[in-house]
Amino acid sequence: MYKVMIIDDEWIVREGLKRTIPWQEMGCVIVADAADSEEALKRIEELRPDIVLSDIRMPGMDGLELVGIINSKYPDIQAIFLTGFDDFTFAQQALKLGASDILLKPSNPVEIRRAFSETTSKLAAKRQQAAYLQNLESMKRTSQPLILEKVIHNLFNDKAGTDDLNLLYEHLQGNLESFHAFRVAIIDYGQSRSSASHGTGSLLELSAIGAVLTGYSFLMPVQVGAGSYALLLLESAEKQWETELRQVIESKHEQDVTVSVSQVHHGLLTLAQAYEEARLAQLYQALHRQSVLIHYASIASEAHSFVSWDEAELVEAVKWGSAANLKERLQALYKVLLWQSESKHLGQQQIGIQLAFGVYNLLTRYFPNTTGLPDMKQFLENMSQRPSMEHLMDGLEQMASEVQRNYMASKHQNKSELDEILDYIHEHFTEDLVMYEFALQLHMSESKFSKVFKKKVGKSFMDYIIELRINKAKELLMEPEVRIGEIAAMIGYQDSRYFSQLFKRATGEPQKSFREKLQKLNNPTEI
Repeated sequence: MYKVMIIDDEWIVREGLKRTIPWQEMGCVIVADAADSEEALKRIEELRPDIVLSDIRMPGMDGLELVGIINSKYPDIQAIFLTGFDDFTFAQQALKLGASDILLKPSNPVEIRRAFSETTSKLAAKRQQAAYLQNLESMKRTSQPLILEKVIHNLFNDKAGTDDLNLLYEHLQGNLESFHAFRVAIIDYGQSRSSASHGTGSLLELSAIGAVLTGYSFLMPVQVGAGSYALLLLESAEKQWETELRQVIESKHEQDVTVSVSQVHHGLLTLAQAYEEARLAQLYQALHRQSVLIHYASIASEAHSFVSWDEAELVEAVKWGSAANLKERLQALYKVLLWQSESKHLGQQQIGIQLAFGVYNLLTRYFPNTTGLPDMKQFLENMSQRPSMEHLMDGLEQMASEVQRNYMASKHQNKSELDEILDYIHEHFTEDLVMYEFALQLHMSESKFSKVFKKKVGKSFMDYIIELRINKAKELLMEPEVRIGEIAAMIGYQDSRYFSQLFKRATGEPQKSFREKLQKLNNPTEI
């Protein structure tokens, strides 16, 4: 039960509050009441209440001054103010003093219950955190941390058995309320910094970010990789830990550290899923490093965007793209492996090696005659020794760029693939030609092929085909034995009326008039 003291200079108000509010139902008990601040201070020293419900305006020392003294002497006591004046200045002063709530007279029982419910929740969270810190200190002197760390590891990897659950239950003294709403956070210090560390505790304690998050964790931190530590954070304390964390981040003292956080989860059985989300966010951070803090929720939507290994887009980037385009396509392939690893619990290095092998294999298949590819064994050994995903991606970009440079050089020496396609079109323009098939041949999307084609010949794919067919029709119109009605089918159009419209649009006159004009030019004596 939470101990409550009521302070008001009006006896009827004090009695009314004591008699009309169901304090026991709210988990509270009235331990004393006082008519003024001086009396209140004496009773507070004696009874140490958890919450004071105080009027602001009282004779002598007012409620604001009283709470200021309480805060300095007894910082754990929460204050809720009562006032008959809807005065912004009073409210502002009360908030500066850290008031838990401000209620207007006459008191509304519903509002009082709400205010006390929120205040007791804060006290419960503080008590739980204090109890956790006390238990943590005690555990440091025993072997329990090692056992508990193993239990949490098993829970993270969804391998916990009955014995693990019993140990955790015993450690939490049967109180599993912390798992009602929690997040998993992974702090990653990087391999270089972790190698200089002398244990989990010292690294976290020496780090400002680690100190903040450890203070809000309801279970001991667990090392989950080289320089990486996982913690379980109470969701009820989200605003506090994130506010403090962002203050540390803004100080720019620890920009080499990253924090990856899961979504909110409910219940012990969702712990493995929460850890997997934090782990995936950590792997995502390894590639981007855009900020110190990343929430899984901010990247979850990408899981549906990167579901298949699209080789064509990387091949297209090597053949036609810029350095930025190459980097973007390699990152896209990394993300495919990242999201596909969600159920496999693969580590960063495993995903990195898979990516390196896949890209190497792809480049050897599509560019077999291009130099720039190292020996496969030597290449994979080199990639496996890279200290981070960032360094591994740099190596892949260098290799792909070298292949691109050599491919472009060989293309300038020989006829390009696009030139070969143009030759084919010139020979087969009367047939049914589909742009998608040519794009596929060059490992391009249709939109990319369309842009490259137009840049090469100065007009769109379809306009180019139409131009070739119109020119062929003009040649056929010069031959008197060829009937006008047959020309459309001879150059690839089944609908002669549609072709007549195309011809007139291109030349400004019908086929018959065009033929007559040609005949007059060829036989000037008839003019």
